[in-house]
Amino acid sequence: MALVVPALRFVRLPGGWRQFNDAPDLLTRRGANASAYALSWPYRPNSLGWAGAMPRDGIAVSVYLIRRDVGAATGLNPCRYTPHLSAYPLVRKLPLHLPSTTTDTLEGAPNIPEYRVFGRIGESYNVEVRVDINNPRPGAALLSAAQRAVSAISFPRWPNKDRC
Repeated sequence: MALVVPALRFVRLPGGWRQFNDAPDLLTRRGANASAYALSWPYRPNSLGWAGAMPRDGIAVSVYLIRRDVGAATGLNPCRYTPHLSAYPLVRKLPLHLPSTTTDTLEGAPNIPEYRVFGRIGESYNVEVRVDINNPRPGAALLSAAQRAVSAISFPRWPNKDRC
């Protein structure tokens, strides 16, 4: 029996922002994934995605929730547990906070810095937050707007069942 996992959402986004969510996923013995993103400009979804439509000073916040068995080495039941991976430390306090600097960039766009936060929300899922700002040297106002959007993420609780 598969279980529907609740989607994440953004609450109280800065004015003018729009959010987009994937269709709900099902938690099965293989695990589950969910994602959502929020954009600071009036993007209309298309087959090419948002990256090519990102204006100067545009901000994109992408959030991925991941609960998958990472291989035979863990042997975890993803219906019940989330793998505890060293790159995804337990999140002890919300909201998440962006790092003040980064050397990462949006894939294929070396002039767009990407601020990343990886963690684990209890036994619900591992989470990846990626914030892309289309300005090689974003100032305090852009970083503050990005942090407000990250603070608006509402993380759902996913089920923990012996079987799914």
